[in-house]
Amino acid sequence: MKKIKFLLFALVCCLYLPVMAQVRVQVVSKKVSENIPWKEGMSVHLNGEQAEIVCTTHPTHTIQLEMTIISKHENQSTAEADLKKMKWITENKGNKIYLRNYVELGRGETKPESALKVVYNLKIPEGCPLDIRNYFGSIDIKNVKSGLKINSEFSKIGLENVRGITDIQSTFGDINCSDTGGDISILSNRSDIAMNGLTGNIDLDASVAEIKLGNFGNVKKLKIKAEKSVIDLNIPQFDRFAFSLDLKDCDFQKPELINMESSQEDPSKIKANFQVNSNKPLVTINLNLGSLAINP
Repeated sequence: MKKIKFLLFALVCCLYLPVMAQVRVQVVSKKVSENIPWKEGMSVHLNGEQAEIVCTTHPTHTIQLEMTIISKHENQSTAEADLKKMKWITENKGNKIYLRNYVELGRGETKPESALKVVYNLKIPEGCPLDIRNYFGSIDIKNVKSGLKINSEFSKIGLENVRGITDIQSTFGDINCSDTGGDISILSNRSDIAMNGLTGNIDLDASVAEIKLGNFGNVKKLKIKAEKSVIDLNIPQFDRFAFSLDLKDCDFQKPELINMESSQEDPSKIKANFQVNSNKPLVTINLNLGSLAINP
């Protein structure tokens, strides 16, 4: 009898599993396209939520916006209803152009059950500053050279061929920069930082991060302040730079030419200087708890 029950149970499972496998996620979307006139002195301010933002420049005096709103749910009617709850606006106020998406609920409506996402494909004029805020998603910026400001949470950030003044604040969002220069300031919390092909002045303030920097190029100044972090500098010609290092509770891997001093009062503190009084570009690192590797 037990054997018969087991066989019946196995048969039911075999019949049920294909039904489960046939459940498909329904995807509905809506596309929005808009060309916004631009003139010298105007800036773009994008406020995204659950957004994937891609932006580059083009040699015209218009802002080209292509936006796709996507809703995913097992039930198509639910996906369609939730799609309508994601709203967007574009408006001009003085010299500022505002782009924004947000969830809006009418009277009696419930929060969306679907997975909602907004994809921005944005092209801005070469002389247009850009200010982005995003919560959950990603940000990819290429060729922006007239000023960039990012403040994001839970959003990966990628920069390529970015110049000018760049100011980034990131919480729980890794940052990857290549061929980046100008005056760059990054404030991060629990966000890894990878930078390659650097020029100009770099200022990093990080908490709980893995920081990897390589191909310094024509860096004029590099300043890193970090805690609970791992810093890895790949500098084949490290003697082109001056170093001022202040470390506490850290492992330190260094070239032989860099001499370090330990504090007699506090052995956990390490100070190291190299060519500080020269005219060479200065690398200043202040690290509390973690490790530093300078790889020549």
